[in-house]
Amino acid sequence: MLCKNPLIQEKVLQEVKTATEANDDISIDEFRFKLTQVALDKMHYLHSALTETLRLYPTVPLDGKSAGK
Repeated sequence: MLCKNPLIQEKVLQEVKTATEANDDISIDEFRFKLTQVALDKMHYLHSALTETLRLYPTVPLDGKSAGK
């Protein structure tokens, strides 16, 4: 969903950078250490984007049908 909405993608990116205090040239290992529960708790926009994506494209079918016989 983010790739279809570049403005939303940019907002999420800025929120992640702000919450983790990361810059553009950070390594993945450094980023991993900055990605704490406190940082995740600050990412409300990311949470909303993920929740909306799961609402539109649920991972489990909502109409659980089964064969009678």
